[in-house]
Amino acid sequence: MILSMLVHKDEGVKLEAGINKEKEKEKENEKEKDNDKDKDKDKDKETNSLIVSIFQSIKCSEDVVDREKSKVGEKCL
Repeated sequence: MILSMLVHKDEGVKLEAGINKEKEKEKENEKEKDNDKDKDKDKDKETNSLIVSIFQSIKCSEDVVDREKSKVGEKCL
């Protein structure tokens, strides 16, 4: 009887340890997903900044066909 109780208790401990490991893995996966989302947001900000910079350069560039339309020498911000 005592041996049986020890065996069942040991199985319960192993089961609990397995459940705890699964929970830890789930938490780690959630953290990785959050980190990936943050990286994506940073990339989006960088991309948007680059696009704005390109358009500002175009806006401030000299018009070869009609120089009267050019913004060169004016503030282009």
